[in-house]
Parts: sequence; structure tokens; C-alpha cells
Amino acid sequence: TNRAVKELTPQKKPYDVRDTEIKGFLLRVQPTGSMTYYFAYITPDGRRTRFSLGKHGTLTPMQARDAAMRNAGKVAQGIDPQAEKKKARIAREQAKSSHLNTFISSKYEPWAINHKKTGADTIQRVKRCFPFLLDRKLEAIDKWTIESWCSKRKRQGISAATINRDITALRSILSKAVEWEVIDKHPLGRLKLLPVDISPKVRYLLEDEETRLMETLEAREARKRAERDRANKWRRLRGLSEYPSLESSPYLDHLMPMVVLSIHTGLRRGELFNLRWQDIDFHLEIPMLTVVGRHAKNGKTRHIPLNEDALLVLSQMRASKGDSELVFPGKNGRPFDNVKKSWSKLMKDANIDHF
Repeated sequence: TNRAVKELTPQKKPYDVRDTEIKGFLLRVQPTGSMTYYFAYITPDGRRTRFSLGKHGTLTPMQARDAAMRNAGKVAQGIDPQAEKKKARIAREQAKSSHLNTFISSKYEPWAINHKKTGADTIQRVKRCFPFLLDRKLEAIDKWTIESWCSKRKRQGISAATINRDITALRSILSKAVEWEVIDKHPLGRLKLLPVDISPKVRYLLEDEETRLMETLEAREARKRAERDRANKWRRLRGLSEYPSLESSPYLDHLMPMVVLSIHTGLRRGELFNLRWQDIDFHLEIPMLTVVGRHAKNGKTRHIPLNEDALLVLSQMRASKGDSELVFPGKNGRPFDNVKKSWSKLMKDANIDHF
């Protein structure tokens, strides 16, 4: 009763006060003074358990008693109230995340950003490639729809490998929906990926192409230095402050050192963007560059010996690196995410196709 509860005082250890009328109805008193109503019972399979009805203050003794009586009635009928409560909670979660878009935003995205290196890319790929599925219920995403989409993409000239990557991104999201019990089974579990050539043609840079590439890079550097000199001369004549001189800089920007280092180490784009000075050991008998596993495509750390050309580029960059931990810092000191614009112009100027 209200009076009985008001007379309770906290002790050094938690203790239970049991009701005299409803078996299993109890109030647990904490040393802090906090009190919570519980209902204790034996499940249909013989386990002793209890679950919270609510805190005193949120519930009155009468409201808690009513809740205990309802649960006692369920136990008498062979129903497990806690299992029923869990089932209802899962159903609410399923309803809240039942559509692809809401599942991504409410569940998958928060998890993927923290646990998957390519989490953001997976989400962007699915939203870009499957906009017609975003408002569809997860269980309504069917094999026939995706196979029809595949046929349309193939007619548009999209490669089988690209189509497979798109489907794999979608399937990975649906797999998590199954794992987290949002849906009962994978709607694309039996969908087969398109056959692809596992040994595609590799495009190597020919010797004369490499010569043109380096000549174009050197011409680009010279042109930009000349442009800076002309600009500063113009500003001096008008009494304006000059731009920083480029005479002491080994390279004007990221492009030439990135290309040279790539040619002489075989670094992939993402590995290059995330390369840190701590990953390079200049003091070994054979200087070494380490690709850390979390930045490698296959997730495995590997070590690359540096030849004279690679070592020269890194040594020149190191002398002018400033405070950045990255070898090639982008805007705000963060890693680059692409160099598409500058690379595309470089390929055009060097007259190199499909590389």
C-alpha cells in the first residue's frame, strides 16, 4: 500500500518487500532510496525469473499491483510475460525499420560508419543504384526485381563486375537485417551473381607512355612556377602583397610526388591517400614503406622496399611536410578522397588513354 511504501527506509544492501496477496509481486529497495516494482514467476519451462514493472513514483502501488495481476493471469495460462514483452518489442523494432530507407538510417548506417571501412561507400552505392527500393519493405525486395534490374543494366553497357558490386552492397545490408532479426529470412539469399572473367586484362603503362607522363608532369610544374612568377611580378608593380614563392618547394602540389611514388611502389590509391610518415622507415639498410592493414584493400599489412626514385620523392616531401602526419594531406589536413580532376587532365595532356 502507499502507507507501507512510505514507511520503507534504505539499508546498506538492496532488499525486497513482497506483497501479501499477489504471489511474485515485490518492491526492491536500493541503498540510494530508489524503489522498483517487479513481478517474479516461474516460466513454462521451469526457470525462475523476474522483470521490472516500473519505478515507484512513475507507478503507484495500485498501478503496479494491477500490472502484477495481469501478468499473474498470463502465467496461469502458461504464457511467459517477459518473452511476450520481448516479442512485442521486436515487432515494434521491425515495424520501425521495415522499409529499406528507414532501416539504413536508423540501424545500418550508425553501425556501418563505426565498424566498416567501406560503410559509407556501401550506403551511397545502394542509394544511388537502387532508389526504387528505398521506400519498399525489406521482405518485399525480391529476386525477380533485382534480376530485371541486372538485365536493364547489362543492356546499358554496365560491366558484370560493377553490377555484382552493386548487388553485393545491397545484399550486405539485407544480411544485417536478418542478423538483427528485423526480417526472418534473406530476400536475396538465392540470387546468383553474374559470371565475370576472374582474370581480366591488366592495363600496364608502356615505356613511351611513362616517358610522356613524366614529361607532362615536369611541364606542368614549370608552367605553374612561371605563372606564379608572373603573378608576383604583376603584384610588385602595383604595390600588392606577393603570393608565397615556389622556388624552394620541391613540388607544387600533390600530383607529381603521388604519381612518382605510385609508379615505384605499386601503392593503390587509398593506400597512397592514407600513407603516414610513421609508416616509412628511412633508417633501415634498405629503407622500407609499410602499408598498414586497415588501409590495404585485402586488409593485410605489407612492407615495400624503397628504390632510389621513391626514396628521393619521400625525402624531398619530408623536408617540407610541416606538422601533418599524412604524407599527402588534403583539405583541413584530412586524407584525399579522390584526384579525379587533376588525373583526368594529366592523362589528356600526356595523350594516354584508358589508364
